[in-house]
Amino acid sequence: MKKPIRVLAAVAVAVGFAFAVPNVKTKKQVTVVLDAAHGGKDFGSQRAGFIEKEIAAAVSDKIQELNQDVEVVFYETRPNDSFVSLGDRVKITNDIKPDLMISLHTNFTAKGDKSGVEVFFNDVNDNADKSKQYADKLAEAFIAKQYKAEVKRAPFYVLKYSQVPAIMLEMGYLSSEDDRKYLTTEDGQEAIAETVVEFVKQLK
Repeated sequence: MKKPIRVLAAVAVAVGFAFAVPNVKTKKQVTVVLDAAHGGKDFGSQRAGFIEKEIAAAVSDKIQELNQDVEVVFYETRPNDSFVSLGDRVKITNDIKPDLMISLHTNFTAKGDKSGVEVFFNDVNDNADKSKQYADKLAEAFIAKQYKAEVKRAPFYVLKYSQVPAIMLEMGYLSSEDDRKYLTTEDGQEAIAETVVEFVKQLK
């Protein structure tokens, strides 16, 4: 007699759920993959004791913490300090199939004193137009908060081979004294993260 009881109970639960959902979801859920640059043995750029992989991971974590919107879901290609190959980053992204992938980096130059935010997209894959639209919107979001920001094209691997819209956010130049002040402080990193979260919410 136990088996029929379990079946009847399951039917009762299913019927209960059928009548327990009065509202139909009307908002679109937005999914975004955050790709924190470098990791593990790959430190990325370094200056004055500050390391790119740590800054990228810190901003990625802050984006997750600041997001309070249940309709926005962030995934991470590197949730800890581990080395993840470019191929694996692309595979993770393509398996999740998000609305957007954002690769987080800090910039660096040994020549001159370049500064400012740069948003890159790849213009030779199937998602070039959408990626360009998102790159423009994210740059505009930073400009609205008094950052210097520009959009550029680039054949970077994670942008070229991601099968979804993908952009690379160079959050500032670690080689620039001015940029380094906000890239390496709690307040500065939080301001970057807030800008990204606000931008993503607009995609719904």
